[in-house]
Amino acid sequence: MDYDQVAKKIVEAVGGKKNISYCTHCATRIRLTLADNKLADLDKAKRIKGVIDVICSSGQVQFVIGIEVGHVYEAIEKLGLPSKTGGGPEEEQKTGNLFSRAFSLVANSFSPIIPVIISAGMLKAVLAILKLCGLPAEAQTYQIISLVADTGFYFFPVFVAASAAKILKTNVFLAAAVGAVLIHPNFIALVKAGNPLSIFGFLPVPLVSYSSAIIPSILAAWFLSKVEPFIQKIIPKIFRYFLCPLLTFFIVTLATLTVFGPIGYWCGYGLGAACEFLRVNVPWVLPVLIGGLNPLLVITGMHWALSPLSMQSYATYGYEAIAGPGNFVSNISEGAAALAVSIKTKNKALKQESFTAGITAVLCGITEPALYAVNLKLKKPLYACLIGGAVGGLFMGLTGVVKYVAGTPGLISSALYIGANPMNIVYALIAVVISFVVTFGLTFLFGFEDIPEEESEMEDSRQMEQKPLAISVPVKGEIIRLQNVKDKAIASGSLGSGIAVIPSEGEIFAPFDGEVSMMFHTGHAVTVKNTEGLELFIHVGIDTVELDGKYFEMLVAKGDKIREGQPLIKFDIDAIKKAGYDTTVSVILANDENVSKMKVDVVQSGSGNKMLVTPSELAAV
Repeated sequence: MDYDQVAKKIVEAVGGKKNISYCTHCATRIRLTLADNKLADLDKAKRIKGVIDVICSSGQVQFVIGIEVGHVYEAIEKLGLPSKTGGGPEEEQKTGNLFSRAFSLVANSFSPIIPVIISAGMLKAVLAILKLCGLPAEAQTYQIISLVADTGFYFFPVFVAASAAKILKTNVFLAAAVGAVLIHPNFIALVKAGNPLSIFGFLPVPLVSYSSAIIPSILAAWFLSKVEPFIQKIIPKIFRYFLCPLLTFFIVTLATLTVFGPIGYWCGYGLGAACEFLRVNVPWVLPVLIGGLNPLLVITGMHWALSPLSMQSYATYGYEAIAGPGNFVSNISEGAAALAVSIKTKNKALKQESFTAGITAVLCGITEPALYAVNLKLKKPLYACLIGGAVGGLFMGLTGVVKYVAGTPGLISSALYIGANPMNIVYALIAVVISFVVTFGLTFLFGFEDIPEEESEMEDSRQMEQKPLAISVPVKGEIIRLQNVKDKAIASGSLGSGIAVIPSEGEIFAPFDGEVSMMFHTGHAVTVKNTEGLELFIHVGIDTVELDGKYFEMLVAKGDKIREGQPLIKFDIDAIKKAGYDTTVSVILANDENVSKMKVDVVQSGSGNKMLVTPSELAAV
């Protein structure tokens, strides 16, 4: 995937950089808040190669990318968006009704912290496995790993407060400090002591534990975003530097300890208690609902609403049965449906895509590729998935399965279900098998309308594989075999077929008519594409990226149209050699994997040397 190209097309599809108010991402999606949603061309966005789907939810335009979302997000940041740190504008919080804005704030505050939860949860899973293997809890190794894992959850109020502050465009560090107050060891000791607390003798401080709290930290950040600008307005400029942070921090902390913290805690605790009541008295309800409806929640983005409840349950009861069990069987069902499609379909591209998506969902719990690229597109596999998830959820509920540690719901994290009840993990795995078998079987039973092979793509591929191409060598000098280049990655051919040139002149020319598909900012390498889709990667020197553009001059930019023989790059051969670098130019077929195994020869012509690119099967004739 060309991340830069995908990022550029995403920005263009939503109306340009100026229309993007806020940009962030979760495990699989780029999440954009736009100044004007009417400027976004969603049909164009859905046709972007590399984008699985585009959905509008919670006031956002969400681009489903999959596991490569981080690379695309970095490419979008390089384009120079208004906020690179994740802070959204005030306008974002003023759109939509109160529920929509509150939900958006919770979801956006929570999603950047997912890596912390996953890493801490997986370490807890490792600890559970080590304990089963005989490592005693008193061992120093066990205690240190446990300490590292607990840190991710212990400081959760700090992470949430900082994340919410970024979105609300208020002081991140003051917000983090307020969150830290909630988990300060001395405050925790005062709460455990049980004696009444008050400030100034008349402001009572409720004895509340804020471990792993989410809502109190978000409320604190929200209040901070209101107090800070107000204090800045009333304090004379000469005193602002020290009085504004002092008053802001003190006022927000007092309000959080006496008002917002307890309100947030009791909201979370009340909802958590209601869910626990259902688990005890009607244990099958939540797993069935979540197991059966989770794909639809993901589509709408509503699945994030369950995260605060789950974290509250961990802090209160030491486990959760709100979302975890249902998510687990649902993710397995998503993967099972996709794997069934990979076996049943006759479309080679769909077969490969659905197999990869299915394995990703089953093992890692990342379901968006399976959901959007396979199941939702074909419809009937999604129906099978909903039924299979509900059936597995029913078994989870009836056997009382709970999740002891937060983490991504996939097979590789099944150890998160190891806990006080030794049968818990056994029942969880049985439920997983039930969901997989039911979904897989129903996908075959229901069938689906298979996607036919694209005839035009097949024809283009056949033409490219059968037609030898003559390409001008883009630099003058002594031609050598690619295998003789003093760079293992290039010489091994792992980057593609091609040739190398020891340059006699410091200028790179366009080898054909086409366009510049990639120009490295250091000027030492360029990728060009001709009108038939063949890409050529031209790399000047070995390790010359370390020169950071010194001795190189870029004559074109990415996206420029080029004509054969047009200068692309100028470089100083002597200066590069004096700096201690090899100047050998490597010329490689960038999309070698798409044009079969190609044989590259050099032939003489009146206009200069030519690279003759020939399919290996023709070359052997």
